[in-house]
Amino acid sequence: MKKLLLIIGGIFLLIVVLGLIGISNSDSQTQPEKQEVVAETTPSKPAFEYEALARVEGKTDETISVLIKPGEQNPKGIAEEVQKSCKKKCNITLFDDKKAYELDSEYTNKMMTYEVTVAEREAWKKKNTIFLADHLVATVGYSFGEYKEYPLRDSYYRELKGLK
Repeated sequence: MKKLLLIIGGIFLLIVVLGLIGISNSDSQTQPEKQEVVAETTPSKPAFEYEALARVEGKTDETISVLIKPGEQNPKGIAEEVQKSCKKKCNITLFDDKKAYELDSEYTNKMMTYEVTVAEREAWKKKNTIFLADHLVATVGYSFGEYKEYPLRDSYYRELKGLK
């Protein structure tokens, strides 16, 4: 009886070992196919290069600040691409310098509070408007209106630059 159990156990062990060998052989045969498929489906270069600096969502709207490369040839195309990701009414601001984004945030979050005097706000604007206006490339959205490039290059900007 012991011999019979040893024979059955040996046969069972042989079947398990052969099964494992068969599985490892079938895996090694399918790996090259997987590698070929991965090589064929490598994603292409994105149409636009940009970085979302901030996405602020309210109950009914969202505001997206985007950093683009200086001298970007198609900022409007980037704005349109970003608009596709909007789930609510959306405002988009494009900057080509992160410092301009930081200044814009500072003005919005700090300089527009009651803790800042009118004189302090005016001094801040005099110091930072030219830089901000030169690097806030475009705005578009429900509260900004249609796409507009360099929206801060207004009469105040021209006055500070000494232009007429």
